[in-house]
Amino acid sequence: MSKRKEIILTLVVLPTLILTIFYLPSEVKNALILYPNDQRFWSFLTSNYVHLELSHLASNLVGYLISQLFILSLEDGRKRFLLMLFVGLVAAPIAASLWFIQIVGSTQLSLPALGFSTSVYCFVGYSCFVI
Repeated sequence: MSKRKEIILTLVVLPTLILTIFYLPSEVKNALILYPNDQRFWSFLTSNYVHLELSHLASNLVGYLISQLFILSLEDGRKRFLLMLFVGLVAAPIAASLWFIQIVGSTQLSLPALGFSTSVYCFVGYSCFVI
């Protein structure tokens, strides 16, 4: 993947996808959210891209964009960059959802798991590694 494609993917496509999900109808967003008492297999991943409040969305996007700008300016290993994207966008969110179900599900609370924070923290951590 060329540097230009990496920039377009990380700084344009992914934020656009997250913004699009934010503006979906409530019924659609609720189907994407992971609830401990109503677990759908896709929601272990999709809930990490759903935001219900604009402030939550904005803080996640700002953190994500700052971390990606930092990573893109320093990372020169393409395979490592793609691995970091996979871990941050797929593996870490699924792992966090599984952890969430184990912790919150055991308390009988019906709190939803949602937001892009897991990915943001993953990328912030990786940006420390890139230094």
